[in-house]
Amino acid sequence: VLWTVGLNTLYLALMMRLMCTIGEIRLQEVEFQLRRAKTNLLLTMDAARMVFWELDLVSQQLTFDPARYQWLGLTSLQSIRTREHWLAQVHEDDQARVAAALAHSLSVTAEGLDVEYRMQVEPGRWVWVHSVARVVRRNDQGEAQLLSGGSMNVTDLKETEAALARSRTLLRLVSDNVPDMMWA
Repeated sequence: VLWTVGLNTLYLALMMRLMCTIGEIRLQEVEFQLRRAKTNLLLTMDAARMVFWELDLVSQQLTFDPARYQWLGLTSLQSIRTREHWLAQVHEDDQARVAAALAHSLSVTAEGLDVEYRMQVEPGRWVWVHSVARVVRRNDQGEAQLLSGGSMNVTDLKETEAALARSRTLLRLVSDNVPDMMWA
């Protein structure tokens, strides 16, 4: 009987050690996958030049990724610390639309925020920004508490679109005013 008890104890000890080893292997695999996901996210952010941010809707505090906020054209984050400060930086012609999009994005049925707007990054200097965000935390009543998002400076894209529109207008003007004989 003692011999059987000793074998059972040894068996249990070996099984526990095996389970711990399996757990350690699984933990190492999970840690590897997390590191890999983080690396992929950082590469994606770098490639897209996207700046991630969070808006705490309880305190109204806005925090940007401190290593990347310059990609938006910002020279400092001092002027954009709260929701109110951020909206104040939005061009007056875009403010109502952005505020409405933000308010809608907080509803339970909304898919999130997806909006383009002009933002003042320093006196007299405006950039176009494309922001997307999702509510990532709600309270027990379903009210949004934390909005997490990313923003990209799309000024170059907007300037290219405007130049293309001007070129099309000029081409249309020329083609409408050139005699038909020239096209023959």
